[in-house]
Amino acid sequence: MQKKIRDIIEIDEERCTGCGQCVLDCAEGAIALVEGKARVVADIYCDGLGACLAGCPENALRVIRREAEAFDEEAVRARFLRQGRADSPFARPGALRWPLKIMLLRAETPFLKGVDLLVAADCAAFAAPDFHGRLAKGKTLLIGCPKFEGGDVLARQLGAIVRTAGPKSLLVVRMEVPCCKALSQACRDALKMAGGRISLREAVVGRGGEISGL
Repeated sequence: MQKKIRDIIEIDEERCTGCGQCVLDCAEGAIALVEGKARVVADIYCDGLGACLAGCPENALRVIRREAEAFDEEAVRARFLRQGRADSPFARPGALRWPLKIMLLRAETPFLKGVDLLVAADCAAFAAPDFHGRLAKGKTLLIGCPKFEGGDVLARQLGAIVRTAGPKSLLVVRMEVPCCKALSQACRDALKMAGGRISLREAVVGRGGEISGL
């Protein structure tokens, strides 16, 4: 398989204590414990996103750029299916993918490509009892808070995601409180930045959990 320069996980074996937290945190199953140390099983299983970094108590993991085989989501899928793993992100249709936070994602993250995108306020899923059944089903979910992360910051990140991943549609779900209107504006600004022509819909969650706007 052809190699290219890309982001990938590097593990410092001197720091690694073999606790296994990174194994649990890696949704693609790219890390395993070998002789008491965490190791990347194969480059094709590692997307280089870095979701495994935060949980390491020894700071033994980092993202570097080096020559490596391209991440292969189909290879990950086939491996999970061969192993029959219940925690596979491919084990059930519409399974949530992690990370969810907009600012933790890279625009080139494979699971964002060509999807129906749901951008929700952080509070929305907790305020709306039927959030997953009515709003998130069949969509790729991203969450953010314009009050704490900044509407302009979210707009730039979402613009990069839309430009790179090319989602089919975008649904923004915000709370009825005034500060949350900035999330909808961030999505509109992101579409302008990306020059895309995808549809944008908005739903509003009331303080009592009711959903309007769809």
